[in-house]
Amino acid sequence: MACARQVVVSSPAPADPTRFTDRQWAAAARASARTAGYRGRITVGHDLMRIPLS
Repeated sequence: MACARQVVVSSPAPADPTRFTDRQWAAAARASARTAGYRGRITVGHDLMRIPLS
């Protein structure tokens, strides 16, 4: 099992931010990840977002 410290959710669909906020996407991703046993950080990605790899 990989021990990733962070997961970035990218290209969520639908892409219309008026339908689902970043907070809603993150909550859904966290719930799914917790069910699967993941305990790290969840981030909703955006175009041109920079995420350090260290």
